[in-house]
Parts: sequence; C-alpha cells; structure tokens
Amino acid sequence: MKKLLFFIIFFINLALAKAHSGDTINVPFGTTPTINGINSSGEWNDAYILQVFTNGFYNDIYIKQSATHLFIAFESPYSGSTGIYLDKLHNGGTSPQSDDIWIHGSAGSFEFIGNGSTWQQQSTNSNWNFTVNNTNQFSEYQILLSKLGISSKTNNLIGVLFSFIDWSNGSEI
Repeated sequence: MKKLLFFIIFFINLALAKAHSGDTINVPFGTTPTINGINSSGEWNDAYILQVFTNGFYNDIYIKQSATHLFIAFESPYSGSTGIYLDKLHNGGTSPQSDDIWIHGSAGSFEFIGNGSTWQQQSTNSNWNFTVNNTNQFSEYQILLSKLGISSKTNNLIGVLFSFIDWSNGSEI
C-alpha cells in the first residue's frame, strides 16, 4: 500500500509563503467522489479534513485518494476562483521550480508549470478535472496520480498550497 503525504502551506501571494501550517497529512484511501461542486452527504466522510483559518475565514479542506487519483475539495471564502499549487518533489524555494504545478479553476481550467523563475502557462490541461460551484463556494479537484509522478505502492511527500481570489479587489489569499 502506498502512502501519499502532504505538507500543507497556505500563502498570500505567488512568490512567498506567508503562512505555513506545518502539517504533514497521511492521505487516506476513500471512495471516488462525484466532481460536481456539491458536498453531498457522506461523500467526503472518508477524507482527511483539515480546518484552517485564513484571512478571517475558516476553510475545510478535504483530501483523499484512490488507486489512481488524488481528490481535493474545499470551501472557499470567495466564489468563482480557486487554485492548488503542487510541489511534486517537496523541495520548496521562493521561485516556481520545474517540478511545481499550479492548477486553477474558475470560468475555465488553467495549468501552469514552474520554469525556475516564473509560471509558464500550458497550452493543454491534462489529467485533472475540477468543478467550482459559485453558489455554495465549494470546489472539487480530481488529479491523476501519475501527473504528480506518483506510482503505486510508494511513499511520497509533496507540498501543497491553496489559493482563493477575491475578485472584488483582485487579491489572492
């Protein structure tokens, strides 16, 4: 059995980690959720639930995996735009490295890869799916484990950052 461990980081802007939770999470295996932006009764009960306080809001973050996918869902203090930054090698740094992926869901899906100094947008977004529900401010992501370089029956430690954009003033939290 493989273990997927997350090292969770919460941040204010793209370049600098402002708040670091210091949590290491053993991501449990669970049932495959329906990626529809609705937190259906019992759908995330088998997930690890992390409650964080950021920018005046409490957010629940749900994390689980299947044999092939990583599932992440969270409540957002703002509707319409969420993102997940994944540091596949968990090697940190203040500039986006080539192992770093930023997936962003809003009116469309966007994927960026670090190139050592900045983020470079990819022309095609593959091996992940999302739904951001503007009504209930709930976002769900499904990411193929192979996209993260994770193979079966291995232990992995990856860094994860979450972002929310307040479109009323254009700030990212």
